[in-house]
Amino acid sequence: MRLELNKRIVAHFLIALWFVFSLGYIKWDLWDDFRIRRLTLVLEQGQNNAINQIIKQTDTECESLRLFNEETEVNLINVVCLEQDQGQKQEVRPELFPVVPGQ
Repeated sequence: MRLELNKRIVAHFLIALWFVFSLGYIKWDLWDDFRIRRLTLVLEQGQNNAINQIIKQTDTECESLRLFNEETEVNLINVVCLEQDQGQKQEVRPELFPVVPGQ
C-alpha cells in the first residue's frame, strides 16, 4: 500500500513538473516569436527611413549623393537632374552654333 501511494505521488509530481516545463516552453516560444517579429519590424522601418531620406535628398538637390558601406562607395544622382542638364546643353548648343538659313 505504501509503495502504491509513493508511485502515485511520484506520478503526480512528474505530471506537474511536465506541465510546468510545458508552460515555460510555450511562454518562451511566444516571447521569441514576438521578439523576432519586433526586430524584423524595426529593421524594415529603418530601411524605409533610409530609403525615404535618400529619395528626399536626391529629389530636392541636383547634386550627387555619396553613399558608402565599408569599402564600397557609390555616387547617386537623380536621373531628372541629368535630363535637365542634357536639356540645358541642347538649349545652349544652338546659341553657340547659330544656323544661318540658306547655308
